[in-house]
This record gives sequence, structure tokens and C-alpha cells, in this order.
Amino acid sequence: MRKAAAVALLFALTHCASPVAAQDASADSTTTGCGVPSTGACQGQTYLYCESDGVVSVDCSMTGGRCSQINSTGIYSCLQPIGANCRTVVPHGNHTHNLFAFCEGASSGCLQDRTSGRCVADLGACVDADIDTCRGERIISNCRAGQPIAIDCAALGARCDAASRVCAGVVLGAPCDRVRRQCAAGTRCQMARGETLGVCVAIESDAGADASSDASSSDGAVHDATVADSSSRD
Repeated sequence: MRKAAAVALLFALTHCASPVAAQDASADSTTTGCGVPSTGACQGQTYLYCESDGVVSVDCSMTGGRCSQINSTGIYSCLQPIGANCRTVVPHGNHTHNLFAFCEGASSGCLQDRTSGRCVADLGACVDADIDTCRGERIISNCRAGQPIAIDCAALGARCDAASRVCAGVVLGAPCDRVRRQCAAGTRCQMARGETLGVCVAIESDAGADASSDASSSDGAVHDATVADSSSRD
């Protein structure tokens, strides 16, 4: 039950039909069919939003988070503390989704390494124009409500190449994709169809393997459908 609640929380944070929640609806807020403002609502540590004219409630404390405002945006959601997990990969049919939580702090964001994502305090705010730009050895892969999702190129043994807008030179055995995590020379990204990430392998080691992928879209923004998180572009 706890695992299901955690998945529900992260699903709520990225699903297109669910706005991130605003705690105190202003007089001019649009009311949805379920009676919750279009900006959503926080009741204590419970995050509320509308889904098909019904109210969905998520207990933020189930994943150690709290229901609060994302910086000063007027947007509310379940926020994870610094150091906490902020990325969950979940199965969906024959492929997987990356689901991302928001993080506490004015300069925080979700930083992905080899195996997971964690909330860090020093990513800085972002706008859409920052997507695919380097901040040191980190590349911004998405911007949601002014809060970035980023990839730690150094954790992949790579460097952030500002000109190519990728993590360049990802080492053998490290995760790769078709968009931002680029394998080093002499290697390629072996990725099963429908998976969010592959792994860098030597070209000569398994040249006959199926390295196909259906990657095609980017990290889910605040109002993006969760299906948009099913690609390697995260």
C-alpha cells in the first residue's frame, strides 16, 4: 500500500490532467468540475487535484515530503526534502515511465546520476530556454514551474558539452540514451525498445544485438502527460 501511494504521488506530479496544487485559492481562481480550484489545493499535508471531475488526494508524508508552494510561483505540490529520491521508474505496458517529484528550496531541483535522482539544493531556477544547456558538468533536461531536472554528466564519466548540448563521453557500463547521454567513441548505446535508458557497450562486443529504441519525447513538464516521460529523454 505504501509503494502504491508513492507511485500515486509521483504520478500526480507529472500527469497532464492534474495541476500542481495551490494552497489557498484566490477569488479569481478557476473552479474545476470537482470543486477544487484549477490550481489545486493543499489541506495540511494532503495534496488535492481534479481528475475526470473527481477529487484525487495524495498524502505527501507517505514519501517523506510535504504539501507546500514551489518557490514563490503560487503553485503547490508535494515537495521532497534535499537528499531525497525524486525520480521513480515505473512500468507501463511494454515500456517504462520516468516520474519526477518536486524538491524543497529556492534553488533546488532533481539531479540524476547513474542509478537514480535526488533532490539537490544548488541547481538554480530555470526557464524553458535553459533546457539542454550546461551548468558546470550538469545538463538541464527539463524545467517545471521554474524548477529544473538535470543530469550529472560527471557521474557518468562524461562532460557537459555546451555546443552539442549533451553529456559527451559516457563511459562503458554507464547509462545512455538517444538524446543527452552520449557514449564515448568506440562504444554505443544498447537500449531495449520501450526502456528509458540503455547502457554504453563496446561496439565489437555485441554488434548483432538489438539496440533499437522508441525514444521520442522529453521529460514530463508540469502539464505534460505522463506518457511523455516514457522516453530516454530525461
